[in-house]
Amino acid sequence: MLNLSVQKRQVFESTLDITLLIRYNILHNGNLNSFFIFARIPIMKKIIS
Repeated sequence: MLNLSVQKRQVFESTLDITLLIRYNILHNGNLNSFFIFARIPIMKKIIS
């Protein structure tokens, strides 16, 4: 049960990180293309680990 809640929290935190990255990127670049390149890195790390 503990494992499941930890996983849920990690998913929530990574989703939050991505949301913040999108906002930051739009504010500073107005360009989503560079965001999508960077967004794949933490997602792939989560899948691999």
